[in-house]
Amino acid sequence: MSLASRTAGTLAIVASGIVLVPTAGIALGYIRRQGLELTYVLPLLPPVVAIAAVLLVARMPPYIRGAGRGAVVGLASGATLYVAFSAVYLFGQYGLISRDGTAFWGLLIVPAVWVWPPVVLGGIALGVCAQLVARRVTTRRDVAAQDMGSALTNLSFDEWVVHVFDHEVGGPQWYFDTDAEYWQGPPAVIVAYLTQLFEDPLSHVGSYSDEQLNQGFWYLVSNGASDYMFALLDERVPLEARLRCIRSFVNLFKKLYAVKCSPHLSHLDEPGGNPLNVSCYMWWDIMPIFAQPNAPARQEIDEECLRVMERVLSLESIPCQESALHGLGHWQHHYPQRVVTAVDAFLAAHPKLRPELLSYAKSARRGCVQ
Repeated sequence: MSLASRTAGTLAIVASGIVLVPTAGIALGYIRRQGLELTYVLPLLPPVVAIAAVLLVARMPPYIRGAGRGAVVGLASGATLYVAFSAVYLFGQYGLISRDGTAFWGLLIVPAVWVWPPVVLGGIALGVCAQLVARRVTTRRDVAAQDMGSALTNLSFDEWVVHVFDHEVGGPQWYFDTDAEYWQGPPAVIVAYLTQLFEDPLSHVGSYSDEQLNQGFWYLVSNGASDYMFALLDERVPLEARLRCIRSFVNLFKKLYAVKCSPHLSHLDEPGGNPLNVSCYMWWDIMPIFAQPNAPARQEIDEECLRVMERVLSLESIPCQESALHGLGHWQHHYPQRVVTAVDAFLAAHPKLRPELLSYAKSARRGCVQ
């Protein structure tokens, strides 16, 4: 707000006060000359104050904040509340007033003297406290916002890959740091970048350590770390582009996880496993895409996800098979027959499975996985 606007607002308030004070003095002088007691006009004070306070709140300049604004708002609230309760009180005394037309005035004098002042003062106090608390909360929120990492913009694909994977591993992950940079591009760009990465992963991230890869893929997939996977459900992105990205999961598992992961079972926490086994196993658990057979808009997405799990299950890789079984186990409750058929075909094609993996497959067939 400009200095001229502030000056005009302040002058308006001062002028109103200059007019109000003499007017009040004239009114009091008239009351004395007529020989009336001040208490007889007290019932007029609450509605007058309520109206004046409400008008003041409506016309209050924006630069009046904090305790001052809280006091005026509290005054308006308290005075208005008192007037409202007075009206209800008089309505309840209708029988008495109907017998004595002047009774309503007497009924209002005592509350105006003993009830109205504490109600108004309480309203002012609460208003001031509310404003001070709100100001403190806002200040903390602003400080927290300033402490958050800056948003990256216009990242190329290669820059985005560096942003996701080029971080040290150890302790709290980099993306939990309040100073961490983040990038949330347009959904269509996110889908395109994910697809490009998944279709040929090693050519883009082959230089990173397995620990960095595990950390990076967890960041991409988990909505507890990033929101990238929600782009696959964004209907502003063409459906075919989203389906292609889901299909690219197969290449990621075939070209990266099947090559790099060790033959350890993650659901048993077998020691000595490759760090990549973790994100491989948890892929369908942490990804925010869940089976929704009753949603027409999700039919093709669900179908593509099931196909991907079936194809990954056919890979000759224990970690990939375990990951697919993990996903199918979670989807069994929504697509029981489809999952039973897929697992039965897998078991028929692999009669010599490790007993532990065989047991896990049977659990997935029943939908009993964690």
